[in-house]
Amino acid sequence: MNTHEQDYLRWYKRLHHPGTPFDPTLLVELTRAQLPQWPGIADAMARCTRTWVRSELYTSFSGPLDKRERRFFSSYFLDHPTLGTLTVDVFRSATAPEDFIIGGFEHLDRVLGRRTSAAEMLEMGRRARACHAKQFPSN
Repeated sequence: MNTHEQDYLRWYKRLHHPGTPFDPTLLVELTRAQLPQWPGIADAMARCTRTWVRSELYTSFSGPLDKRERRFFSSYFLDHPTLGTLTVDVFRSATAPEDFIIGGFEHLDRVLGRRTSAAEMLEMGRRARACHAKQFPSN
């Protein structure tokens, strides 16, 4: 098999990979505890039973061939006891806007190269918004 054929085979296997079984129980519990105001997000997390690891920094809950219509809703920080701080990407279904879809999560501690927390990340975002508002006042 030549190099081109090997590359194609790797691409095909990655594209058609069925995902790795995943137990979302702990993430559901953490979401319910840390985001009690969003029970629908915890319900969506409970539907995440397969993962596709994009890289050591991001884990996806939808496969490469998943073509669901969805619109980005928000990202939130979640403190996990073993994975560290996660940034969870949340979408809304385009066909049923009341339904949330979890896109995946970024391993923030790995991205930053140090231990962090959801509280620290929220505070950093608050300070950045305040700085931006001071530089670019409106009204």
